[in-house]
Amino acid sequence: MKRLYSTFVLLAVLLIVPFVTGCAEKEPVAIFIPQTEIILNPGDEVFLEVFADYGGDSELEPVLISEGLLFFSSREELLTVEPDGRVHIRSQVLNSGKVLTGESGELHVKYGNLKTSCRVLLIPNPEDSIDPMGFLIDPESIDALVNKTRSLPEDYEPPLLTRVSVPTCLTFQEVNHLRRPAAAALSRMFTEAEDEEGYKLIARSGYRSHKTQAGLYQMNVENHGQEYADKYSARPGTSEHQTGLAMDITSKTVNNQLVDNFGETPEGVWVHENCHRFGFILRYLPGKEDVTGYNYEPWHLRYVGEVLATEIYSRGLTLEEFYDLGR
Repeated sequence: MKRLYSTFVLLAVLLIVPFVTGCAEKEPVAIFIPQTEIILNPGDEVFLEVFADYGGDSELEPVLISEGLLFFSSREELLTVEPDGRVHIRSQVLNSGKVLTGESGELHVKYGNLKTSCRVLLIPNPEDSIDPMGFLIDPESIDALVNKTRSLPEDYEPPLLTRVSVPTCLTFQEVNHLRRPAAAALSRMFTEAEDEEGYKLIARSGYRSHKTQAGLYQMNVENHGQEYADKYSARPGTSEHQTGLAMDITSKTVNNQLVDNFGETPEGVWVHENCHRFGFILRYLPGKEDVTGYNYEPWHLRYVGEVLATEIYSRGLTLEEFYDLGR
């Protein structure tokens, strides 16, 4: 089973780096990558260039990357070093054509005490991750798009489920679990909310199995009707909660309930403005009902990793709209 990390950080360490020109006897004062952000659509590929600044009136010199390149990624196929020393960044796995998703992160480069970095963001194509029946091909991807038309397999159980180490309000133990990276990020967010502002957040409902979601959906249909249920409750197999990457949160200011006015509380405002720092997005935004298929839910957070969450938040997008960029 492939390893997925809480943040998909690509770490490139340049050890002994020879330079193109006759500057080998001089040491640079800085190194940098011209692009601050590399965005790859499906099928795109780029070659990364690193430049050295020797200070004064010296011209910038490109750096040849030696065999000392080391990097760590949940998918090592993302980066390769070509024979001429260039770093090749691609959005597809060689020999298979499979598009990489969930690999957004920071690329860090180091030469001696000098460091530089750039963001790498892979825009997925929704059609590459779903089969003809509407089931996700790679449900474990950290950026998997699950909605009313994109289902999880009925028997899907997320890997590395762990009990969250934050305050909870439900005794049903299943919902007090998340996948390990999301659980760790939730803990950091709750701690920061209290340390920065004194806000005490409460986790209400995280992972739900297919069986649990089926029961919840049917209960909503019986108590509120089909139309209400389809606006606020996912049909079994189409719930983000089954991924183990979603958590409904609340606070005592709204009596630990999941209500719209949580978004107007100081806690809710803070969460909306800061959850991306910890890798979460507010999944169902106001005014986006026609895009997501659900009414506004200020309590529903989805973990996608810090880089992707920040990108989505800064652009004011939903996850559906982010995916659509890859078409």
